[in-house]
Amino acid sequence: MAEFITPGKLPNKQKVISQLRRAEQPGLSQISVQWGASAAKQITQAPNQIVSLFDGERQIVYGYVDNCTSATLHALIGYKQYSTIVPHPPSPPSTHPPSTSNPLSQVSTHELGITRGDTIHTLAARALIRDWADGVYSEDKITNDVIRQHKKENIIALSIQYSVLSQFTAFGM
Repeated sequence: MAEFITPGKLPNKQKVISQLRRAEQPGLSQISVQWGASAAKQITQAPNQIVSLFDGERQIVYGYVDNCTSATLHALIGYKQYSTIVPHPPSPPSTHPPSTSNPLSQVSTHELGITRGDTIHTLAARALIRDWADGVYSEDKITNDVIRQHKKENIIALSIQYSVLSQFTAFGM
């Protein structure tokens, strides 16, 4: 999380302390979600690439997945690989402190599977559109541009279906 400091003004002591504490702790890196679904189905996830996370931060990951029965989160802490599975239905939250052997033990999710209404779908569509505009699909620029071009039609369709503004759509009142 960035802390902004106004030029010509002394930095807020709490902001400086917050940044120093964050710099001292290990972060999660190489984060990925493995969706428990049929391999034959296409899985659309936003954000496509999950950046590093630090203690106290959260990341919401949306996935359009048919018949999802679980989600497995994988991440590196330092050089050690950790994984945790979120089954369907998720277990009730634990009243015990997080496991020191698995720092990812506090991962939670809304019910996997059937979602009623359009709220989650609209939020996911917004995340997919934002990821298309700001995210990276590949480290190689040419590959990234090809993937973006391939996804453009789907981004327009999502924008129209869920009334979410994108750079390709406009909605009149």
